[in-house]
Amino acid sequence: ALAAIALEPLGRLAMIWLVLRAAAGKLGSASKVRSFAFREIEIQAAGSQSRRRVRVATDGEVQWMDMPLRFRVSPRPLWLVKPRGAQPERA
Repeated sequence: ALAAIALEPLGRLAMIWLVLRAAAGKLGSASKVRSFAFREIEIQAAGSQSRRRVRVATDGEVQWMDMPLRFRVSPRPLWLVKPRGAQPERA
């Protein structure tokens, strides 16, 4: 599953307070934050349909993407490569 975090509209002061909560590791309990898990999602632009490209941050990378945005879990596993001799990690 993938996870998403969405913010309700916030003013400047509320956004600063939210950033401070996130830094303290308490973002999930904030009342203006919605989080959910999904396997597939399509996101349409709200309001004006003239907006065709938006800036999107995924895993810390920011890029321009065309609307609608579509995210889904890959049916194939993502194979990770680690150096030889590396110790096994525990979950």
